[in-house]
Amino acid sequence: MANGQKQAFDIKSHKGIKAALSNELQRRWSDEVWKHALTKEDKHYDRSRDQLNFEIAKGGKVQKIDKSKTVGQKMKENLAARGIKDRNEGLSIEKDEGKFRTLATLLFTGNPERMRELAFGNQKLDRTPGVDNSHLKRMPQIEEWAKDIYKFCCKEFGEENIVGFYVHLDETTPHIHAAIIPVHPTRNKISWKSRFGSGTYYENSNQWLAMHDRLAMVNKRWGLERGESVKHGDYKKQNLKEYHHELKKKNKELEGKNQQLYEELQKAYKRVKGLAKMIENNEAKRTELVNKISELQRQCLVDSSNATNLKNEIAKLQGDLDKVKASIEDKSAKLIDAERILDDLRDQIKNEQKLYEETVDRRMSEQEQLANDSTGLASKTALDMILESLGSVRDALPNFQRELFDDSLAGELMKDGNEVAQIACCLFAGAIDQALEIADPVTYGGGGGSTSDLPWRRLDDEDDEKYMRRCIGQARRMKAATRQRSTGGRRK
Repeated sequence: MANGQKQAFDIKSHKGIKAALSNELQRRWSDEVWKHALTKEDKHYDRSRDQLNFEIAKGGKVQKIDKSKTVGQKMKENLAARGIKDRNEGLSIEKDEGKFRTLATLLFTGNPERMRELAFGNQKLDRTPGVDNSHLKRMPQIEEWAKDIYKFCCKEFGEENIVGFYVHLDETTPHIHAAIIPVHPTRNKISWKSRFGSGTYYENSNQWLAMHDRLAMVNKRWGLERGESVKHGDYKKQNLKEYHHELKKKNKELEGKNQQLYEELQKAYKRVKGLAKMIENNEAKRTELVNKISELQRQCLVDSSNATNLKNEIAKLQGDLDKVKASIEDKSAKLIDAERILDDLRDQIKNEQKLYEETVDRRMSEQEQLANDSTGLASKTALDMILESLGSVRDALPNFQRELFDDSLAGELMKDGNEVAQIACCLFAGAIDQALEIADPVTYGGGGGSTSDLPWRRLDDEDDEKYMRRCIGQARRMKAATRQRSTGGRRK
């Protein structure tokens, strides 16, 4: 087993589930849909391996994928049986009318080589598009791994909330898709926040990092280690210019290696072709010599007076025939070795090409994340500069002009812009005590334990932007209340 094999884990939220996604998970595809899927450049389906796909049913039972009901139907029946309301009920999921995150799909996989080893063992898998791999048998190891991941999901989210658990062996890398309803652990209602947090993956990074750690304990049995977090990767320490340089350097190295492999492949191909031609020529010589010997042996029987000369000629031809046979055996052995080298080079080129593509994808993803982080930093810096400028502008205004801005957001940003922004950020992050201390350090400053009874939380239907707007509004009110207390209730 190779060292350094990594697990991979991802999650997506859905406001209900569309028929297209359900059909893909279950492979409820017609011939026409399969035909279309096989032409997609970003997917690598192999229909000859479709019969190897399976699902884990309730109780951890391995079985053929049940296509009698869609994932949407199973979800509806699950909620109805438990008396739970679908928060998107009455809305058309197909028309993107859903408002609430009511379903999660989790992806579990690992390094391609290790996952294929679990799925197919030492069997020969040909990943050339269109090749028939129907001879492959599903290995018990992939079923045991899937059952372990199913147990992990049951422990993390509750078995009653799993409405689909599908294992796909017909794509480039074997993997699992788990469809899970985010039902509150103690209350009989759908609540995404209770299961997956209120923010994005990066905002809830500690929660997800801990889950990755727990998953790694499960995958340790299968030779899969804890993967590196994209959020905390070394790319954060480099600037975009360095990453462009690193990306270009890495790509150049891989391109050079691929070029070398292609040159070796051409040499190996020529050698195979040359050996095959030599064998073909020797086979023709052998046939010719065998025919000549047979003809001379026939003449010996007919003309005994010339038998001695004929036998001498037969002996000479037999010696030539033995040499040709030896040459055929030698060239055949060399051809087998050359074909093996050719196959190895082809596999190596495929692996190097995949590594090249994965490296490009990863670097581009990291660059995008770094750019996003830089954008956030730039926005914050620009806001700080704007707030400082607003304060200077306000101080330069006459009193009668200052009054025009009273009780407005612009006016409050002029007076207490940085503090309003800091309070809003604390509220957004759930740091209520810190928000109160910034708003009124006299009353709430000095440290100590938690003293906040401020009823503040994100609403279930709020996205990040809506929640931040409400946090800013609350921050304004908190700062205004502090000013009123400091002036005895009078406006300042």
